[in-house]
This record gives sequence, C-alpha cells and structure tokens, in this order.
Amino acid sequence: MDLNFIFVGVYMFIKRNAKLLPSRTGNGIKARQIPITIIPALIILSVFLSCSGSNNSTGPDPSNGFEWTTAPPEEYGFDPDLLDTLTEHLTSGYLGRVTSVLIVRDKYLIYEEYFRGNDRNDAVSIYSCTKSISSALLGIAIGEGHIPGADAHLLDYLEDYDCYPPTMMDSLGRESLTIEHMLTMTAGFAWDEFSYPYGSVHNSYTQMVATDDWIQFTLDQPMTSKPGNTFAYNTGLSGFMAIVLEKSTGQSVESYAREKLFDPIGIGTCTWRYDPKGNPVTGNGIRMKPRDMAKFGWLYSQNGVWDGDTIVPNWWVEESLKPYTEFGDGRAYGYQWWMATVTDGQENSFYMPYAMGWGGQHIFVPPVLNLVIVVTGDDDIYINSNYIAGILDLIGQAMQE
Repeated sequence: MDLNFIFVGVYMFIKRNAKLLPSRTGNGIKARQIPITIIPALIILSVFLSCSGSNNSTGPDPSNGFEWTTAPPEEYGFDPDLLDTLTEHLTSGYLGRVTSVLIVRDKYLIYEEYFRGNDRNDAVSIYSCTKSISSALLGIAIGEGHIPGADAHLLDYLEDYDCYPPTMMDSLGRESLTIEHMLTMTAGFAWDEFSYPYGSVHNSYTQMVATDDWIQFTLDQPMTSKPGNTFAYNTGLSGFMAIVLEKSTGQSVESYAREKLFDPIGIGTCTWRYDPKGNPVTGNGIRMKPRDMAKFGWLYSQNGVWDGDTIVPNWWVEESLKPYTEFGDGRAYGYQWWMATVTDGQENSFYMPYAMGWGGQHIFVPPVLNLVIVVTGDDDIYINSNYIAGILDLIGQAMQE
C-alpha cells in the first residue's frame, strides 16, 4: 500500500503549514522480526479473535454529556458529491466490510455513515486501538506524578510476578527494562505474532491466550536482544500497562480511565475484556462506539487538550507520536501508536499518527488539519489494507483547498 500516494489528496494545501508538522526523525531501532515486505498486509492482525476473557462495563455514561455537533461537509472544506461517492462504494461493499466511517473537522462531525446493519448506538471491539488509549492513561499517570517517567524501571511494577524465571536467565539486560521499552515494543523478548497465523501453536499470541496467566507467560519468554534495540510487535507486552497503572495509581484501570480520560472528553459507557487473572486487557480489550473513538482522536489532534483543559500532558502526546522505530516502508511506531508517511504533493513528507486494530478499526489523526477520521469494520475478518487505502484516498479527494 503506497501511503505516499494515498494521502497526496489530503495534503495538497499543507505546504504552507509545513513548519508546524512533526519531523521524520527516528531512533534507528531494528524491526527484523517483522519482514518489511509483509508489514502492510500483516500489521492489522493485532489480536487473535478467539482469545478468552470476560467483559465488563466501565461505568455510567459520561458526566459532562459532550456530544458531537453535526454540520454540512461543504461548510468545512469537503465536496459532498465525492463523499456521496464514498458512501455508495461503502454501501455496495466495494471497499470491504466496513461498518462505519466518521469524519470530524474543526470539532464538527461532518460525515457519519454506518453500514451492514450498524448504527451510532452500536459499540465495536476496537482491539489494538486499545493500546493507544492505554498509552494515554500512562501519560496521565506520569503527569500526575504516580510514575517517575517513561524511563522508570518496568520490573519494579511487576514484583508480584516471577520476572527472572530460572530457565530463562539471560545476560541481555532484563533488569534494565523501562516503561518506554514496553511502549515502543522494544523490550527484547522472544515474540512472534506474524510469521505464523493466529491459531497456530507457533504464534506467540496464540500460546499466551491458551494459558491462565498472560502476564507471567510473557515474562517467561527469553530475551533475544538488548532492550531498545529491536522492535517486535507484542500484545502480551502491552498487557503490562494494566499492572503498571494499577500499581502506580492505586486505582483500577477502569476507574482511572473513567475519571481521568473518558468522563472529561465525554466517552460514554464502554466495556473492557479481562484476562484469566482478572486484569483488564490493555492491549486489545476495549469496546466503544465510533463516536467515542472520534473523541479520543480529537483529543490527540489537539495535543491532549479538550475545551481548554489539559487531559493528556502535551509533552506526552509529542513523545508518543515520535517515530521510535522506522520500518523502511513508510511507517513507524511510537508509544503504542502507528505512523504513516504522507506527502504534501511536493518534496515534503511527514508522519500521520493512527491507532489500529484487528478487523479494520482505525483512528487517523492527520497533523495540523483539525481532522480526525474513524473507520470500523466487521471484527470477524481481516479487512484488506487496500480497502482502507481506497477509503482514505476518496476522503483526500473530497477535501477542497
């Protein structure tokens, strides 16, 4: 999928704002455990659908009652005829088994369509988009002083687990693991979610969900590289965020999320899935409505500020959206966020952050444009990345200077 081509339409007028955009500088971290040639096809496979775990609600509807105000797309720079074409393609199935597409511009909901029998009241499993939300909660906890920083030692929060299994002793620096290594997927554990299909006994995620202790299973894996050196996509590692949050804040993840993030930006009732030990699954366990996904995206588009109040520290948003690992195919990874290279149609290229989960769940946050795009899909199949590309291409064409 050629993301440089896809987003030219979106960025035809962005050159005048080039100084405001994030630079494309990475940390040179290797990504050898994911063959570059298959990243676009495989990376959406962020969770294995048959994983076990129970669901539970996070609590009542939000106290501030925020809801989107709708507006005609032409008032906010979009060609309504081209958006009608998008709707026709989505309704026909030409662009895959999409269940919703939402576009927010300047905090107005200017496009909202549902498909395949879904409507605005239907919550969806957002799968690995959960990772980006959990990362935001860690940033809030650090901002409140519960955690010293992203350089805090990770194992300090996992004292209830066996962090040094006798059969897994290694000399690659397990004791030096930090929260940042967890967030950037560079902890160095032996882990492979992509070489074998989900369901295969050789797939690390499949092996994990077959156990009764997902955290301990992940810790039991040997180190194959020093922390910070090699990227390996690891949903088990993302599960550590639940333990870190609860140990540091003294609250459950659900109550902390509701108080510090969901209520302040008007996210309504959502559910978490739990692992066999009762930990909320911070790697892929949230269900929420697409409108609420858009609220989270809007928060990050505004650098963590909502109606003048800082919800997620600005510096955390900035750190989260840095390209800590660059894959060489136009994509990068930050603090549980993906990034794609986009261009302005000239010589400039920039990174666009997005959250992504199995089945076509996406929250795109193009920089500068005051724009958020949410795409959701049937969660029982893989949506081809070319379909997502087609959706974004049509949206880009619909944008008018």
